[in-house]
Amino acid sequence: MIKSNRLFIVFVIITFIFAFLEGGNLPYIVFYAFLFIFLLGIAIIIVNSKNLEVTIVSNKDVYFSGDNDDFSIVVTNNGIVPMCCLVVKNLALSELNNKYKGDAVRLGFDGDKWIKNNIKFERRGLYDLGNVFVEFNDLFFIFKKSQNVRYDKTIKVYPKVYNIKRLDSKGMDIFKTSVSKKSGIEDIYSSLDVRKYREGDNLKKIHWRVSAKYGELFVRNFDVVSGEESNIFFDMNDNNFEYDPTGILEEKMVDFCVSLVNYMQLKGIESKVHINCEVGREFTVDTKEQLNDLIEFFVTEKSNCTEKFVNFINSNLNKIPKLSWIGIITSTVTNRLRDTLIGMKDYGYNITVYYAVETEEQQYNLGLLNRIGIESYNCCDILNNTGE
Repeated sequence: MIKSNRLFIVFVIITFIFAFLEGGNLPYIVFYAFLFIFLLGIAIIIVNSKNLEVTIVSNKDVYFSGDNDDFSIVVTNNGIVPMCCLVVKNLALSELNNKYKGDAVRLGFDGDKWIKNNIKFERRGLYDLGNVFVEFNDLFFIFKKSQNVRYDKTIKVYPKVYNIKRLDSKGMDIFKTSVSKKSGIEDIYSSLDVRKYREGDNLKKIHWRVSAKYGELFVRNFDVVSGEESNIFFDMNDNNFEYDPTGILEEKMVDFCVSLVNYMQLKGIESKVHINCEVGREFTVDTKEQLNDLIEFFVTEKSNCTEKFVNFINSNLNKIPKLSWIGIITSTVTNRLRDTLIGMKDYGYNITVYYAVETEEQQYNLGLLNRIGIESYNCCDILNNTGE
């Protein structure tokens, strides 16, 4: 788009009318002088538009949420006409930083300018850094040209995977005692070691030969957990933004979800991840490649689901055997979710809640859950305590 100085155009028209009516050399000289400047301004705008080149330079093309790095916009004038008051604005950077208003530079003939900026990627996603808005004038400030310059530069920001070293429940690692992957029942041939019997341990795990030898009960520790008994329900309902208008807590919940699944995968635990998103999804993660598929899914998925989290849980609960461990990741525990979790506990599920928002209603509901044996943890605190 080209904008013109209307006052100058009016002045050119007036000089033409004056020269036409009065005649004589001087009026026409004045008119031709202004007309020449007018035409020269148009020519400069056209030439500079063709000679302007924009390049985006970054250290890498893949980042993780929370990362920050420098990147440069390189504007080059390939012509011989200087470019005055060139305004450069990266549209993606405007979305990432509300304080960013662009940069103003001057380019001489056949020169370039490196404009360095720092980006902090607070949120995962695909960022088109190659969409740059430029605006410049001719030498006489008669015309102003504005245009979007395209450059192929897309940055991908993944959820951050934190190195969770241990997840405790009542002082014990909740995944330490486990069962066979294939059958969902105990496999006496996969035990790694034995330990003394503790109240509440499954009697089927008792190692009778060792118990008879030492005169007290010992149980087996098994090496893996069945996929059927390791389930995660993750709420991506659009109500999350009621408590999180900036979306930062949503990022933390996604980071925690992939970090939790990574923790399980490193321990040889197959897990199923049920995601309450716009189109409900389920991922089975038992390998590094499957974990990468889950992480890739979260790059562009946002909390835009309208289905209630409780309804989503109930529609998938019939797939999960009793006594299974279920991890609930949600921004807040509503009264309805609280009642649903109590019913699940009565039904025999072992439940842990991971939340992100601190409210009075939340603390009341979590207190009720804790009293019946459903433990709850702030997922943001867990990530902060990893030391990363």
